[in-house]
Amino acid sequence: MTSFRVASFNLYHFAEADVWWYEHASAAPETTRPCFSVAEWAAKTSWISSILAEINADVVGFQEVVSVEALRLICAALGYAHFATIAEPRLVEIDGATVYRRPVQAVASRIPFSAEAAQAPAGFAAAFGLAEGWGFRRPPVLARLQPPGFGPVALFCCHLKSPGVSVDDVAMVGEEGLDMVRRTVQGLSRAHAFATMQRVLEASALRHLACAEIDRGAAVGTPPHVMVIGDLNDTPDSPALRALTADIPSERDGGAAKSGGRSSSSHILRDAFRLSARELGSDLRPPTHRSGAAGEAIDFILTSAGGQDDPVTVAAHQVWSQHFIAGDPRTTSDHAPVSADFRALS
Repeated sequence: MTSFRVASFNLYHFAEADVWWYEHASAAPETTRPCFSVAEWAAKTSWISSILAEINADVVGFQEVVSVEALRLICAALGYAHFATIAEPRLVEIDGATVYRRPVQAVASRIPFSAEAAQAPAGFAAAFGLAEGWGFRRPPVLARLQPPGFGPVALFCCHLKSPGVSVDDVAMVGEEGLDMVRRTVQGLSRAHAFATMQRVLEASALRHLACAEIDRGAAVGTPPHVMVIGDLNDTPDSPALRALTADIPSERDGGAAKSGGRSSSSHILRDAFRLSARELGSDLRPPTHRSGAAGEAIDFILTSAGGQDDPVTVAAHQVWSQHFIAGDPRTTSDHAPVSADFRALS
């Protein structure tokens, strides 16, 4: 193996036709109902199979997975013999209907791997003055594998806290209505602040875990290449991404800081998009999520590979967004898969 392709794919409510998303709204029009029809589910699974075959990655990390067994079967049919989740989707019963409240992440691979839930590092919560039980809202999957010719890889498949918050609609009627609006605005402010803080803290926890994986491997002479992939729910210049990819001043000055005889550049997570070969001088980044007219880039592949003197490079980065032009997100996805090709230098 001289190249190794990794992909991340948010499936958009991957829940079978008899499973509702977050609420039971049977009176809603079929085109906006938070539940797929049988025909929509068939079209969606067919499209997912075709785009996975086209991407042809060696390892894929998935987000928004509810119907786990259905995804496992799709992946098995495409040659992904190894598949894992580390949690169960949260389902509830409402008016006799099954409603999902929390999806999970999954990893499918053609290469054997072990999987476990990534947990916040010991002492992390206390360092930020957080409650003892603080953790990821959706625990990432930590997959450890060894692609031939690449050495060990530690891959975190994650879905960071969404920025979305909601409250009940409020009718402003007289002084009582105005007081309710005031309380609602204050509640929204707190909710937005919480979502942002949670997401940035999750990003920081991932950075700590990535460094720990590298140090653990280095102690026995086999430091892994770490990858953080998934829907990070934030943009390239956001605080969450800076918490994951912050560089060190000595590297910007042209030299790698040394610590204990090892280059600290191995602890830096880099954006595979920026490491890949692109048109010279072009920094135009395609969106990975439909949002308004332009969309936004919130799905990433971050990697410790590609640093100074690293024998592995990022040969290509691709956003698979053809369905954004005319596809219905219900039968495709509101996200575009992203992939990165890693190449071992001889």
